[in-house]
Amino acid sequence: MELQLTSQLHELLSRNTTKRLQLIPNSQIEDDPTLTDLFKATTFPNFQDSNTNTLDILISKKQLVKILVECHKVIEDYISSANDLQPSSRSSINTDPSTLYRATLGILLITPEDHRAVELNESMLSTILSNDLISERQHTLDCHFEILSGYLTSTIAKTNKSSSLWLYFKKIVVKLLNNLSSAHEQSFNTAKDELFVNCIEIILHSIKSHPRNYYAGSTLRFIVAILRHFGQFELLRIYYTKILTYLKKDGLKDYSIWLALLQLCVNIDSEEYFIDEYHRLSVLYIKI
Repeated sequence: MELQLTSQLHELLSRNTTKRLQLIPNSQIEDDPTLTDLFKATTFPNFQDSNTNTLDILISKKQLVKILVECHKVIEDYISSANDLQPSSRSSINTDPSTLYRATLGILLITPEDHRAVELNESMLSTILSNDLISERQHTLDCHFEILSGYLTSTIAKTNKSSSLWLYFKKIVVKLLNNLSSAHEQSFNTAKDELFVNCIEIILHSIKSHPRNYYAGSTLRFIVAILRHFGQFELLRIYYTKILTYLKKDGLKDYSIWLALLQLCVNIDSEEYFIDEYHRLSVLYIKI
């Protein structure tokens, strides 16, 4: 099966819950009989942490390399085919958009700053959404949001702290928010509240794995600015409580979180920049 490991991992990451993808060194698995048995019993050992309500997913370094290889092959085959054709004929390349979508999203777990992969993934996501029935589009976007969130809360430092992935996350949040605006008022409010509460949980879980994460902190300030811009003061109170709790327990020395709290309390001038960014992303990525 093409992209077998990638598909299995994405199925786990697409679940609607907070996730923590933990990279386990091969040597640790070999030296620990319990881990050895877990990886023999299931491809990606996973369990729900009842204390934190987090889905812990284990992945080995060896599996990460295999995902890189299988995704890279699909992408290179596609690019090779495209290069062999005249520009006017490239639309006829016989590549399933969902396969290329999964391959480009898969490779971003390992090489998150691969701008070519980001652009291809956005393009394939747009194609899939345009081909989906209207009733299926929200599910497609929700799964994409969950997988991307799973990357950003992982223990893989270069993925967790990736500027490209955090920008991609902001794009999807804006797209989801714009999609919700056409819903019935009551269902809009419920879904909007759930989206923004999910966002703060994802950001804080990400920062907990890798403190002083500049791009996670900047994304938090971006969302705080959106909430104030749209008068979402109850959600701002929720954010205030969650940020303050995090600072007391885990983030006392984390400057980026203190800056987010300052912005939330004082409404500093930089919010104009974040609102401009929100409007820019709304216009540029409405096609997704």
